[in-house]
Amino acid sequence: MMKNLLSGRVFVTGGSGSWGKALLSEIRRNGWDCSLVVYSNDEAAHAELGIQYPEHQFVLGDIRDCDWMACKMEGCDAVIHAAAFKGVPAVEQHPVEAIKTNVLGSINVAIAAGRASIPMAVAISTDKACCPVNTYGYTKALMESVIMNVETWNTHTMFKVVRLGNFIGSRGSVIPLFAKQGGRLTVTDKRMTRFWMTFREAVRWTLIALRGKPGHIIAPKLLAMGIEDVAKCVSPDAELVEIGARPGERMYEMQLGEHEVDRAIDYGSHFDIFPVGSFISAHADGEYSSASAPKWERENMKMAIDDWRQNEGYI
Repeated sequence: MMKNLLSGRVFVTGGSGSWGKALLSEIRRNGWDCSLVVYSNDEAAHAELGIQYPEHQFVLGDIRDCDWMACKMEGCDAVIHAAAFKGVPAVEQHPVEAIKTNVLGSINVAIAAGRASIPMAVAISTDKACCPVNTYGYTKALMESVIMNVETWNTHTMFKVVRLGNFIGSRGSVIPLFAKQGGRLTVTDKRMTRFWMTFREAVRWTLIALRGKPGHIIAPKLLAMGIEDVAKCVSPDAELVEIGARPGERMYEMQLGEHEVDRAIDYGSHFDIFPVGSFISAHADGEYSSASAPKWERENMKMAIDDWRQNEGYI
């Protein structure tokens, strides 16, 4: 069990998605003394989760509505901002919608947190925000910029950012797709590498970041694995068929870019990235990418995938 990393009343945007479900499960599994206000526009998920987790509150709403969000934040002790459009191809096709939610919606979260006098908050970002090459990555990079600047105009809330990688088994991601495909798996490019993490890791790093330094980005040193090896972990005997990269996809992801090295401290398990304009004398040595990062052991990846398959609360 993880120590009690969360307490009080916590407002979670986008909390009905895969990450939010993992948080709900971890709270119950660890017996943490806290209650969530899960805020999202997924009515079906709220109905399902409300039955499964009646001890928490589920509020229908959109982060594009600042006034309603500020109203429902009243009385909360912290905010975890997880709401976003995340599908890379879909966001490439609908960039305006992604900007409205991922960028403008994040500004609304920060404004609402200030109005409600929330003392601390963390925004969940992605490795795709580092040196972005697609619309999703650019919107999350702008979100990071917004959050790192919040303290200049919101004096009530200490905002932080955490960069996470690909969740093993998240809704709409490649591992559930492989699991459904069976004996013939479609991979975009066998040379691609990605950072992978379990939902428990994602929850733990988010809660660590929640208590981190305001205006900073926490970037965990995640383990990587090639997409071909991941496919073999899901279905060892399946045929692999390359179909080519989708719009906006790149060969590898990054947790720390070359442009951030001079303002990042290496703490061994993670990087602490300071705001733009900062310079750290004992800074990180270099970038951290999935192409060169330490790799998952295949057996450990298989175990993580099996754990996902056995725990429907993480799907």
